[in-house]
Amino acid sequence: MINHRTAILAVLLAAAFDGSCGSRVHAESAQPPSAGTPGSKSDVPAPYSAEKPGRWVLLAEDGTPWTHAMTGLRFPQKLGDFQLHAVFRDERAAAGYALTYVLPKSDIKADVVIYPSTENLAKARDVVAAVHNELSRIINDLVAAAGVKGYSERARSEPADHTVGLWELGRLPMASQTLDLVATRKEDESKKPPINQWVGLLPFRDYYVQIATQVPAIDLEQNRKIADELITQLIYCVREPAVLPEMLKLCKTYIDHPLEKDGREAADALLAFSKESKVFEIALPGEALTATLNNVSDSNPDAALDLLRGFAVGSGVVALQMGSVDDSFAEGARIMLNVRELLQKQGTTLDQPLFKDLEAAVKEQRAAAYLKEKMRTTSAPK
Repeated sequence: MINHRTAILAVLLAAAFDGSCGSRVHAESAQPPSAGTPGSKSDVPAPYSAEKPGRWVLLAEDGTPWTHAMTGLRFPQKLGDFQLHAVFRDERAAAGYALTYVLPKSDIKADVVIYPSTENLAKARDVVAAVHNELSRIINDLVAAAGVKGYSERARSEPADHTVGLWELGRLPMASQTLDLVATRKEDESKKPPINQWVGLLPFRDYYVQIATQVPAIDLEQNRKIADELITQLIYCVREPAVLPEMLKLCKTYIDHPLEKDGREAADALLAFSKESKVFEIALPGEALTATLNNVSDSNPDAALDLLRGFAVGSGVVALQMGSVDDSFAEGARIMLNVRELLQKQGTTLDQPLFKDLEAAVKEQRAAAYLKEKMRTTSAPK
């Protein structure tokens, strides 16, 4: 049986210990291809040229997140100041992928490896023990690879257990461990400064997701703070596919009962999730709606909030299904107008010009274009 972890891990380890911490190696001498045939020899620059079974995966030019098809995991091309620099697939491991995030002009980097488990994790008697065993193998592989590159292990932490909350669906187990690595030979210390390596491992369905960060041991406290923020964001990326179906249920609850307590609470939960999420974002045409909603709020704050919920849920339904911003705007407008109609039936007066114009735009299937133009003219300097 193929050891998927070892196969794909070799891709990362080839460069991980070159230079100082490797991010500059990735950023300067190991650029992924921007064109050409993926997997061709010219497309796999050093230090990955020896990995003939692998190929680069081209990222979307529009900046949309990269998606792992087998799990639905999505990783943004930008997380804070970090950039998704490369995605590499090991052809020997059918679902083995390695992602590298770099921080420009820094030696801080992070790698994410997604690969199938060799056992059925859903039926494992002790998932936590399985994660610990797998993490131990990863750590030993890292130490061996470091030795080849002239580094030795100075210290190793005890494995730590964590859990990742899945909204109201339970929790995922996670284990982590830290390595301190130093140059093996004293004469190499100037070109191989000390490295702090953190490795975390989570099971996701029948896959493992490994998150590893490398930071210079110099200014460790400051560098670890930066890396830890990225780790938090990457964990959110792993957490979300399990949560997204629940968010769709919240949308349905709202659409079925938009002016009832359970519907309003569902919409508020969706908005709260959007605010904390690093991947899921509700598209709101703020400039186009703000003046009108403020006008409504002056006389009826609850109605203004109901209208906003309507747009947010409509837009969110499309975003949860990875639709376009235009489709999000169109569906958001449609649901908001439905809510307006219900409010009017309850006796609320909502005769602002925007609603009439937007109603015509929805009927003519040009709601997104109307809202974008409204945003442009509203934000333009006068």
